[in-house]
Amino acid sequence: MSLPLRFLRALLSAVLFLMIGVLVMLLLVSGLSTVSLSDDATWKAVGWLALAATVGCLVALYFINRWLREKPWSVLAVGYVIVAPIFLYAVYDETEFKRRLTLEELSPPSAGAEESWRVTLWYTPQAGKPAERTMPNHGYIPGPSNDPEKWAAHLGTNRAQAQLAWETLAKEREWFAAMNDFPAIGDLMPARFDGPLIRFQPFRAVVQVSCARAGLLALEGKGDEAIDVLLPVLEVTRKLSPSARSLVRFMVARASLGTIVDAVHFVLARARVSPEKRTALAAVLEAGTGGKTGVRRLLWIEYAFHYEAFLAKGGMTGFEPEGGVRRSVLLALTRPFFLRHATANDYAAILDELTRLAEAREFGRLDARQREFVNDQVRGRFRNIVGGLLLHMSMPSYRKVVESYWKNEDKRLALIAELRQPG
Repeated sequence: MSLPLRFLRALLSAVLFLMIGVLVMLLLVSGLSTVSLSDDATWKAVGWLALAATVGCLVALYFINRWLREKPWSVLAVGYVIVAPIFLYAVYDETEFKRRLTLEELSPPSAGAEESWRVTLWYTPQAGKPAERTMPNHGYIPGPSNDPEKWAAHLGTNRAQAQLAWETLAKEREWFAAMNDFPAIGDLMPARFDGPLIRFQPFRAVVQVSCARAGLLALEGKGDEAIDVLLPVLEVTRKLSPSARSLVRFMVARASLGTIVDAVHFVLARARVSPEKRTALAAVLEAGTGGKTGVRRLLWIEYAFHYEAFLAKGGMTGFEPEGGVRRSVLLALTRPFFLRHATANDYAAILDELTRLAEAREFGRLDARQREFVNDQVRGRFRNIVGGLLLHMSMPSYRKVVESYWKNEDKRLALIAELRQPG
């Protein structure tokens, strides 16, 4: 056999060898995905089994490759006829994205977005550097603000701690005032898993201590002063969610809203609040994100993040800088296991379903459909293993966040109705 023919035969044998290896790995992972991974011992056993099976497959394929090189061309052709269609089926991706949505499209930057976003990150470490500010230990333990009688008793018992915490968090209250100076609070977080997020701990501390301060003023009969404490905190929470590029920021704002609404109810029940303050409160509560628009945003934030992080660009840009040999090798190795168009389209399709259920407040059906979907992403899966695993791991428990959203939304609307009543 001439040298060119020998080279061609060796090349075709190597390609067939690689295709068989990929299919064996897909079958192996597909089989392992049906195993219950409920404890560390099982994980370790499966890991060692996968390693042993991989080594065994590579050795077997090596000898198969040597055997093929000694057989007639017809044997090689039969191998391609059998293996190539299965391989193409396993690695064929859909041709386009059915839903294109980036973080910038979801949350277009407004005027002053960069400066206001920078202020939200005063307490956030960035690029390996410590945060500009750190929160002191204020010592106040919040009470049950959703139970007026118990909260009144808690405030009476912890009056000194609440007053001390109010003074201790002076810098953090300045942070809220700085955020509130902007008509809108921008969010320019990039689609990266190490992207900077607003810190929940200092934010929650200011909200809780402000509510306690307002509660103490209400017990003294100072209704308008109590509302003056709550108004700027409420304004910040309402300004955060419309531009949120992360579920964390969105839920920080929504959870804080519920606490503040409880505090406003407490103030209204124990002190006189002037019509002017009631009108100002209602106006702030009516601003921001709410209703079905808000719950749709809640569900699609994560999609926009993952779409931009690695689905749209076909790379792991959410993990490491663009370009580089390391990323190129990673893409080449994961390509047969990661069908990015199919992954994004499956993600968008299930979110369309979950959004309809969330808008209708069908929490039980939403939870059941999501669990069915995420389990199907890894159970006995042959195609798109990496994409299925990504969806399985990345989707949060939407039932919890959707229930919390509607609970706080009902509180908000009820309070607006109460504040708008004459007298």
